[in-house]
Amino acid sequence: MVLSSRREFWIVFVLLSGIAAFLSYTYMNTVFSLLTLEITVDRKKVLTEAQNLAKELNWDMNGYQNVTSFVSQDDLQCFVELEAGGKDAFVTMFKSGLYYPYHWTVRFFKEKDVVEMFVWFSPQGKRLGFMQKISEQAQGAALTREQAQNLVESRISDWCINFEKYKLIEYDSEKRQTGRIDHDFTYERSDIALGKGFYRFKAVVCGDIVTRLEPIIKIPDNFIRRYAQMRSANMLLASVGSFFFRLFYIVFFGLVGLIFFYRRNYLLVKPAAIASSIIAVCALLADFNDYPLWWSSYNTVQAANVFIFMKLFEQIIMFLYLFTIMFISLVVAEAAGRFVYKRHIQFFQIFSLPVLGSYERVHQVLYGYLRLPCMFLYVMGFAYLTKYYFGWWSPAGSISDPNIVASYFPWFGALTLALRAGFLEEVVCRALPLAMTAVLTKHSKYKKFWFVLIFILQALIFGAAHANYPNQPFYARLIELIIPSFAFGWIYLKFGLLPGIITHFAYDAVWFAMPIYVSNLFWSKIIAIFLTGLPLFVILCIYFYNKKWYALPNKYFNQAFHQKDIIEIPIHEREFSEDIPQYNIRYILGMGLLGFVFWIMTYKFSPDISPLQVTRAQAIEIARECIYVKFGASLDGAWTPLAIIQDDCSTTPSRFVWQVYGKEIYDLASGSYLAGINWLVRFVKFSGTVEDRGEEYSIVVISS
Repeated sequence: MVLSSRREFWIVFVLLSGIAAFLSYTYMNTVFSLLTLEITVDRKKVLTEAQNLAKELNWDMNGYQNVTSFVSQDDLQCFVELEAGGKDAFVTMFKSGLYYPYHWTVRFFKEKDVVEMFVWFSPQGKRLGFMQKISEQAQGAALTREQAQNLVESRISDWCINFEKYKLIEYDSEKRQTGRIDHDFTYERSDIALGKGFYRFKAVVCGDIVTRLEPIIKIPDNFIRRYAQMRSANMLLASVGSFFFRLFYIVFFGLVGLIFFYRRNYLLVKPAAIASSIIAVCALLADFNDYPLWWSSYNTVQAANVFIFMKLFEQIIMFLYLFTIMFISLVVAEAAGRFVYKRHIQFFQIFSLPVLGSYERVHQVLYGYLRLPCMFLYVMGFAYLTKYYFGWWSPAGSISDPNIVASYFPWFGALTLALRAGFLEEVVCRALPLAMTAVLTKHSKYKKFWFVLIFILQALIFGAAHANYPNQPFYARLIELIIPSFAFGWIYLKFGLLPGIITHFAYDAVWFAMPIYVSNLFWSKIIAIFLTGLPLFVILCIYFYNKKWYALPNKYFNQAFHQKDIIEIPIHEREFSEDIPQYNIRYILGMGLLGFVFWIMTYKFSPDISPLQVTRAQAIEIARECIYVKFGASLDGAWTPLAIIQDDCSTTPSRFVWQVYGKEIYDLASGSYLAGINWLVRFVKFSGTVEDRGEEYSIVVISS
């Protein structure tokens, strides 16, 4: 279907899209602070600087591996934007060098070795801090507090700007079994603050070695509690959306559609399998592209080959899951669209040269890209209006993952994620419910009612499924995505899947590649831009080859597809099997009796540990009395007791005592050093302010 052949329409559309692009480009950095970030060093240069620092600090790097990542502190960003000055304060913080919520992290680690090192750099490559984890069994000096503090303050000025404005607020020390004394100092800046948060600097001395110098920001505990409450509403709405996404779309429409169209021999299995495989393979390759980042979560206690095997197994499972979801959705959605929307171009003819050189396909591709600036302008306008007129909040840059700049090929991860999201979501969230509703209600007198209902419902489910972003109020994301969902739904009904997929893919590609565009990764920028506009470049090349556009023949439309004969399912009379022979029955009963006797003889009916002798009511009363004695608090009816049974037997200390020293020592330690089976009694409040509800009492009640 041709959008419009009138030249005036396209001239106006191009002008409007150009204006939207200009406004989006001009004001985007005022709404999304990530665009003000400048990443001027790459992963290799940061690693080189970290290795140089390791030599300066005399770290033993023999046999050590490394991983470099670029991380962001989302909790800090949310705190600053919500309660410490907003987006402007957040930008000022890292632009002025007070603190860098976006920073490079280099980790040095060795398999089966507790000793590991971390180094932090700013986005511009400035050294920010370091940390060296040392074994508790390592030898070391026993410095006094004054000696350790003098050692720290002789080194800290090289790492902490304006250290003279910091004062010591916390000190702790611990003497190890080897006689080594570790000292922990926390300094806080006294001249400026970040709302109710504080600029701090951590320093640790192990023996006579400075093992940690790191700038941190103390976020108030009250904000953490309030933010957790806010996020719980986001996640609840997202869970509801994801539930209906899987149940309503995949299970109901997907399985019903499979049965319906299989009976009519209407499924195009091979092209759907090929397309699904391409998406799933790209996602798998994107995970392998992040291989350097896998090691950020590696626990050195674990064998490296086991860690890699588990990661590979996880990727294979995700590949199979994505392929299955994609295949079921695509094969059914395409068949349903071909069944009811006869004026749509056949979707699996998307790469045929006659289709690519037609007016219809050119108009759809152009329409998909020209809508892109309008999408950005809408998102920016929505964020601006809701913030200044309704007090809503959307975190700056929460859609982008800055860590992609630390992967092998940053452009590949960003574009693959955009392709998967754009393709899968348009197929599952738009084509599948709309086309299947049209199929199932084709002969119903209420088909308009059902279609309008599903059209509205698909927008609500799509918005709810994306509500996991930390927007406030929790339904902000749902409201924001209703209009785009209606627009994408209308596009599918008019032209099919391709225009919506192009717009969705290009929109996500720009967002996901945002960290690349603010970095110095020149070739990644070029490749990202080229691949984002690849469909447009393809049709332009075909035009230069053919020297013209042409009308698409009818054989490429859905109406030209001929339905094959319905598959007849033969009906057979039910056949009843013969009776089970008597000797088989005796054999089964004999084996069952033998197994029962063997179980009786080998099973240990008495437990190895003492059973719990205290009832729930007794545990609560004991806990209430303990709180009164220890804290002088008489708990009223506002406090709700929650009591659960804890099994301490499987914890590491319990297993250590049992396996090394045996049952006798374990029994002696139970009730004192080891809790065994016990009651955990908590007294909490379910009403009042967040601060009131954040307070609780916890008591462990054991039997002895």
